[in-house]
Amino acid sequence: MVKNESMRILSRNIRRYRKAKGYTQAVLAEKIDKTVEMVCQLENGMVSTKISTLDKIADVLEVEAYQLFMDKNALRIDEFSPELTDLLLELQDQTPEYIKAVAHLIKTPKN
Repeated sequence: MVKNESMRILSRNIRRYRKAKGYTQAVLAEKIDKTVEMVCQLENGMVSTKISTLDKIADVLEVEAYQLFMDKNALRIDEFSPELTDLLLELQDQTPEYIKAVAHLIKTPKN
């Protein structure tokens, strides 16, 4: 049983990102140097883990650690401006490198 809402979101996201990469629990466990049982329990919200382990999981799954805690239902695309919606739709199929380059461009100070 999941202990609280944060654990539920974390558990669901680890499972979702793992499956999106095509990894089994065994593959993820091996890549983060943990047991399959630990990964299973983490995905079921039965245990918590160290931040360093979450960093490893995020690295292996190629996401930022904070994304493991984001409730994908919290942000609804239909609440964004049309311009932002168009931008997000354009970015959804791009490579991580391309998205990072766009993010860098957006964050660059304008002089």
